[in-house]
Amino acid sequence: MKRTQVAITGGAGRLGRHIADKLSDSCDLTIIDKQSRGDSDGVPIDVLDRGMLSKALFGHDAIIHLAAIDASVDASDHAFYETNTMAAWNVLELGYSAGIRQFVICSSSSVYGFSQSSRLGAPQSLPITEAQRCQPSTAYGLSKQVTELIAEAFSRKGDVSVTVLRPCFVAFDNLLEQMASEYQERDILLQRVDRRHSSEWVEPLPILRSWVDPESVAECFLCALKAALPGFHTFNVSSDDTFIADDTVTYIKTTFGDSPREIDDAFYARQSRASVFDNRLAFELLGWRPRTDWPTYLKSRRAMAAV
Repeated sequence: MKRTQVAITGGAGRLGRHIADKLSDSCDLTIIDKQSRGDSDGVPIDVLDRGMLSKALFGHDAIIHLAAIDASVDASDHAFYETNTMAAWNVLELGYSAGIRQFVICSSSSVYGFSQSSRLGAPQSLPITEAQRCQPSTAYGLSKQVTELIAEAFSRKGDVSVTVLRPCFVAFDNLLEQMASEYQERDILLQRVDRRHSSEWVEPLPILRSWVDPESVAECFLCALKAALPGFHTFNVSSDDTFIADDTVTYIKTTFGDSPREIDDAFYARQSRASVFDNRLAFELLGWRPRTDWPTYLKSRRAMAAV
């Protein structure tokens, strides 16, 4: 049986490596990244180079698009917007022209607009579903919303499968201790970020305190690829819990000084620390579930680091 030919843009990045490893047993991969992984399937290509990108995409069955300036990078607003939106346009336009009809796009929960600098107030409802209005408050979040709009436009061609995944804060190993000590970090981080010196840049923790481990995100991309849902779909990608000890509803009320208009009391009665993001649609349509919870994940990663 012919194996699926999949191109992964940004496949050499910190999330891309997890996704490539997850797909390697079931797909033939081409890693398209400015920084090649150094193996035989690596193609050092900038997705803004249309000529090289077009040649690299030819002959593939599907594209997983990750290539973008990540929110963790201390970049200018202009760089976030221009790079991320043009990358999405190039990948979708050139991929479609090459005959590719399946796309899995990495967006972000930042499209909802809740950040340290946001003045949106509390979410309208808890948990946040994919139907929540997108009101990005940062250039990065705006670039992801525009990426989604570009992807949706291509889905209207009628013969295309476009799945957009919105991971929340991905708990990479270098962030775990910062997350574990978030009470102490709440004030310190804001002071560091305000200084805006690259030597002191610290990736801020998400104000909503939701998270997901990179292996679970990789599994979700695999599920989306296998499902190949027709048309356009978006999914929240989040763990079932938060990474703090506070119960979620109390934390949201305290942080925003306001209460959501609608709260699914039954949802939070089952788990008081349940995520702010509703991941049930991904389970219903993709068959995806997060692999672990925060206490278990933190304990396991600390044990591995101690070996």
